[in-house]
This record gives sequence, C-alpha cells and structure tokens, in this order.
Amino acid sequence: MKRYFFLFTVLCFSLVTFAQEFNYGVTAGLNVSHPKDYRNHVGFNVGVKGEYTFSDKQDCLYLESALLLTSKGWKTDVYADESENAGTADWTCDAYYLELPLMVGYKSGITDRVRISASAGPYVACGLFGKSKVKDIPAADDIDNIFSDGMYKRFDYGVKLYVGVDYSNWQLGVSYGLSLQNPIKGGWALQDPKDRTFSLQLAYIINR
Repeated sequence: MKRYFFLFTVLCFSLVTFAQEFNYGVTAGLNVSHPKDYRNHVGFNVGVKGEYTFSDKQDCLYLESALLLTSKGWKTDVYADESENAGTADWTCDAYYLELPLMVGYKSGITDRVRISASAGPYVACGLFGKSKVKDIPAADDIDNIFSDGMYKRFDYGVKLYVGVDYSNWQLGVSYGLSLQNPIKGGWALQDPKDRTFSLQLAYIINR
C-alpha cells in the first residue's frame, strides 16, 4: 500500500510541470470524527493550501495539496469501577495531527465566478500531541501524550474525498477522510478507533 502511495505522489508532482496556474490560500473548518463503535468527536482543521490547474478554462483538471493542523479523536463510555452497577463515565481521546493530503480533481464552471469541484486522493499524517482522559474518575490512568506514551501510532495514512463550490476567491466544501490503519498500539490494541472524519471547510484563495 505504501508503495502505491509513493508512486501516486511521484506521478502527481510530475504532472505539476505542465500546470498552467498555481493558486494558494488559507483554509479552516470543523471536523466530526466517528470511528466505528465510538461516539462522535468534534474537532477542527486549519492550515494553508495550494492548487495547480492544468488549463485556464472554467472546466479543468487540477491538483491540490494542503498542510493542516487537524484534530480528531473519539468518545466512549467506561464503567466507573469493576461493577456494572456503578454507572459509566466518559472516556475521551483527543489526537492532533499535521496532515498532508494530495488530491486530483476536476472543476466545472457554472458561471464566470462560480465553479463546482470534486477531488480525491491519499493523505499522510504525523501525530503531534494528544490526550486520553476519563471524566470524573480521579483514579483513572489519564495519558498526557498519546503519541509519546505508547497509546497511539505516530504516523497515519488514508484516503480523502472532497466536493465543494468555488465563488470568486472563496471555496466552501465538505470532505470525508478514511484512515487505513488502526491508530492504537501496544496494550491498547484491542481498541480499534479507526478514524472516519467528516469535515466542513472554508478556504480563501489569496492570489486569484
């Protein structure tokens, strides 16, 4: 799988040589992570992005990438102690990544200023910091850094899909990211909170 991602990356950067236009801007948005068998976790994404278009026409193929600080994670219930009658408490895991997607897409013009776009491609991510905490249980083994303390794998990879609308310098869209690995390692490996993240993103293209 990693070899295919590498070949795809080389191909995309080779195509950049023929690009007609490069645009760049800033982007921010809301994440909702929903790993299987876990409750929703609300986070954010913020960063910079760039686009290569292969034509100056309204309808064109394009290549885009971004560098994002993104927040993912999950919530679940745990028993307050070994007795099932003791009630439950919230167990929350927050994970912050530096994420790099590389996506190929197509833009279709509706008017001179409005275009619809759709893209897909892989992403890689590096875990920066994060915390695991059980609420209202003082004796719980909270983890201050899930990446350095052996709970989470440092690197993640997966695929993303995106659809959106461009209006002048603004872009509004939604994306879906699917991790292709279980992020948990070590003694936590029976947990499988594989990331499935829906994102709402607003971007401003500076040099258009």
